[in-house]
Amino acid sequence: MDSLSLLSSWQFWLIGGLVLFILELFTPGFLLACFGVSAIIAVIPTLFGFHPVWAILTFAVCSVLSLWLLRPLMLRLSKRPEVATNTRALIGRKVKVVEVIDPETDKGLVKVDGDIWMAKTLGNEKEILPIGTDVIIVDQKSLVLYVRKA
Repeated sequence: MDSLSLLSSWQFWLIGGLVLFILELFTPGFLLACFGVSAIIAVIPTLFGFHPVWAILTFAVCSVLSLWLLRPLMLRLSKRPEVATNTRALIGRKVKVVEVIDPETDKGLVKVDGDIWMAKTLGNEKEILPIGTDVIIVDQKSLVLYVRKA
């Protein structure tokens, strides 16, 4: 006797849906979850005694709808804000000048978390920034931080 014949059709759809949900835990993208939702919805026609073809049609229609409606929604809701990494994380930080930043000589240093960085002002700023001045990092290129007065 075949083990699948021991399951009624509603049990087959329910177990299939639950298996898809469990597999979704190990895969990204909410793809299997869409099919899991569809399989669980396909239980409804089988519970009311409709022909199994109706369960298959219900599964197919719900799969298309969930891939079209539910998946984009879930992907949008699961988006995490992008975290700046490495030196790009320095942009926007307030730091102190430890060596005068002079736009004429293009020299100057700032201290960031105990590290000393070469610093320059942006091209349109001509103000000399003395030691101890609070500045904000507005850009970073290579090993040079571009700053403006805070």
